[in-house]
Amino acid sequence: MKRSNITRKPLPSSVLVNLKAEEKVKKQTRYPKKLENLLFLVLVGILTSGCSEKMFQPPPPDFLEWIAPNSSIVDVKKKLLECGMPEPSGKSPEYQQLGRNAQVSISLCMVNAGFSDKDEYPLCKYEKDRVLPVCASGAEIPTPDINRRLNSHYCRTKSNYQYCKQNARFPELCDKNDYVNPRPECLP
Repeated sequence: MKRSNITRKPLPSSVLVNLKAEEKVKKQTRYPKKLENLLFLVLVGILTSGCSEKMFQPPPPDFLEWIAPNSSIVDVKKKLLECGMPEPSGKSPEYQQLGRNAQVSISLCMVNAGFSDKDEYPLCKYEKDRVLPVCASGAEIPTPDINRRLNSHYCRTKSNYQYCKQNARFPELCDKNDYVNPRPECLP
């Protein structure tokens, strides 16, 4: 095979400049894409590291947050209801609608009843809590009341079929309750 005598002409300088500019742009856009991926992975790692123990689990119910010596979960549920908690779980819309003052007063009632919060949240210590009326010196803190528990919406719904049918959010669920054997926290 013979080599042809065709000589290549050099590219015009404007084409060379354009090619160099394109290479420069490619190099510049290549690194930020890798950097974006790296930043994304780092961000995902940071955001999920706080959830790694029980990732994607709902928070525990409120009655599991309170402890006292020689007390059972039923005792905790009873005291929460006696202190004015609408439901022992703390997840009900009624509890969410309570103001911060009412929520703190329920917690102070539990503390005065001999229970302690597992998280050891310092009640009335932070600025947002200090301004609450229940945190003022001499403020009246509710005491546990058995009648409050037995007459609560929660216990009446769990122990009285007619009341449940008339007042429950989902009356069709009333048929699933056992009214002969109500929940232990609703017994006298």
